[in-house]
Amino acid sequence: MAVVDIATGKVEGRVERGVLSFKGIPYGRVAGRRFRPAGEVPPWPGIRLAHEYGPSSPQHSSGRPSPLAGALGRSAATRQSEECLVLNIWTPDLNANARRPVMVWLHGGGYSSGSGSSSISDGTNLARHHDVIVVSLNHRLGPLGFLYLQHIAGDAYRDAGNLGSLDIVRALEWVRENIAAFGGDPGNVTIFGNSGGAGKVTHLMCMPRARGLFHRAILQSGVAIRSMTTEYAAQLTDELIALCGIERDPLEALTTMPTDRLLEAHARLQTTKDGGMRRGCSPVIDGIHLTNHPEAIFISGEGSRVPVIIGTNRDELTFTTSIMQRLSTLTETQFHGEVSHLLGERADEVVRGYRTLMPDASLAERALRFQIDHKMRMPAVRAADALAAGGSAPVFMYRFDWERDEYAEYRASHTFELPMVFDNVASAPLTRGDAAAVRLAREMSAAWTSLARDGRPVLPRGPVWRPYEKHSRDTMLFGPHTTCVSDPERAQRLIWRDVPSLQLGFD
Repeated sequence: MAVVDIATGKVEGRVERGVLSFKGIPYGRVAGRRFRPAGEVPPWPGIRLAHEYGPSSPQHSSGRPSPLAGALGRSAATRQSEECLVLNIWTPDLNANARRPVMVWLHGGGYSSGSGSSSISDGTNLARHHDVIVVSLNHRLGPLGFLYLQHIAGDAYRDAGNLGSLDIVRALEWVRENIAAFGGDPGNVTIFGNSGGAGKVTHLMCMPRARGLFHRAILQSGVAIRSMTTEYAAQLTDELIALCGIERDPLEALTTMPTDRLLEAHARLQTTKDGGMRRGCSPVIDGIHLTNHPEAIFISGEGSRVPVIIGTNRDELTFTTSIMQRLSTLTETQFHGEVSHLLGERADEVVRGYRTLMPDASLAERALRFQIDHKMRMPAVRAADALAAGGSAPVFMYRFDWERDEYAEYRASHTFELPMVFDNVASAPLTRGDAAAVRLAREMSAAWTSLARDGRPVLPRGPVWRPYEKHSRDTMLFGPHTTCVSDPERAQRLIWRDVPSLQLGFD
């Protein structure tokens, strides 16, 4: 056991596989502050045990588990509570003079689900093998974290649309104040995340409140180049109020109603008439914490200029059963209609482009590649272009191409890189016993932690990862034969060159 004295009192961690872990440490308080910024954590007497994960943010379960559930590991069976502002720390030791790089993980799940308590993001191996400190955390999600209220409640609730992001800012402030006691360097903090976590990283790079709290960033499969406008956010709030059956004093009703009722209404809000999904509550361009779409902020140079890794997985959407089922029955007319809905007058050109690019592919394969590029790959490319244009900090692009025979139908799908990044291939069923995964884990975990340490990703005995620049677009391809190549998806990129960025990404 080990005891650390932090600003609010003493916490006791424990040794797990040769690494000290501290779990469930509170960094903010929500009690009585629904839809308001978190309050300070009151000091506690004696020693607080930090042996178990704390509660996750309340979230609605669809009751339809992913076909890949369990392949990447398991989530700790933690309770859910609005009092969910807790973080976890893994450190090799408590040497205050070590000043180790700090890597703060932001979990995926969009902005409505997920937790920092998953076994796949356990930081033990990164801490032990790479001499870094890993932090994961929980924050408010869904309407509790991102429900825009200013149009019905005024400036007193002006922060409500970005509370989840402000929770993370508070966690980073906690890291700045306390991490040295765990052997970490508060002047060398990396934020990294996958999927919705990458979106959170994107927004933190654009928030004035977050500036200076981190010094490198890694965005895996989910860069957000555009955000929700106040007009659209207000529309969603009004729809949510109607779904809740609220007829008068909506602020009072939303503030006091049972959490389950609020989350159930939000889940209905996210479900379209044809059974699909649409974006629910998420970060809002409120003019205070977020002043513009992220891509515009990157181009202007107003965001955080820090060394960045950006990338996607080659076959991102194959894990989504609803998408794959729909594509299997798609007709050419339907496909053209969907592209027209998204891209307007550019639709004909784009549809022709994919037919030329993939002349022997089925319609389902062409449509899948279009969706992957529209939702994931091209937003990542546009973000890398915008950041590289600034020139004040290096950008490193990757594509993850690894797949496994036992999961052949998913190919190199969304989240498949996580066991490699965290060097947890031995514990994840997806990667257990796979020699290529072991090699990739060695390469990717070393690259991620070397960016955190020195601002440049380095692969052990591997190819040199050259910075991404618009004239070369160098990209590291992680797969059977990891290599750095120039502009690997040029033909696809050129199909999209005249499509405005505001037509890219998730709706």
